[in-house]
Amino acid sequence: MDFEKTNVQDVGRVVDKQIDRHPGHEVTVVTAPPRLRPKNPFAIVFFQTLSHYLMLDEIGLVEVKVLLLLLNAADTENIVLKLSQKDLAMSIGVNQSTVSRAFARLLKTHFILTSQNGSYVINPQLITRSSLRKVKETAAYKLNATIQKSYPGGNDLFDNF
Repeated sequence: MDFEKTNVQDVGRVVDKQIDRHPGHEVTVVTAPPRLRPKNPFAIVFFQTLSHYLMLDEIGLVEVKVLLLLLNAADTENIVLKLSQKDLAMSIGVNQSTVSRAFARLLKTHFILTSQNGSYVINPQLITRSSLRKVKETAAYKLNATIQKSYPGGNDLFDNF
């Protein structure tokens, strides 16, 4: 039995080819729904780096919550779309001043970067919504490259891509 995967537009050509190759045989066409893409893309978190900063108490649970909410509000290039500290505070049930301190810690540890136009960017060498191959092409990756910072367990992850 021969199987050939094809898109809908080419089914007629594939069926004709199978009929020519196997005269007198039965041809069966099976359809399958397209693969579903997740509503929220999977995020890659560099565990060693995150745990390193958590263990040193340089970031805490509030910072992780803020970081995850920012990631959810970021585009595929890790640029945070409009999201206020007040909204973040309401989402995680803390005061706005707590979120402000969390931002300061995330900026200090370079989990969040500030672009030239003032927007926040999640450091793609620490956490990303994009594939590792695509990350190297983003403005966020280039912005982080200007910092020249070393990250525990994450320095050479992109060298293979």
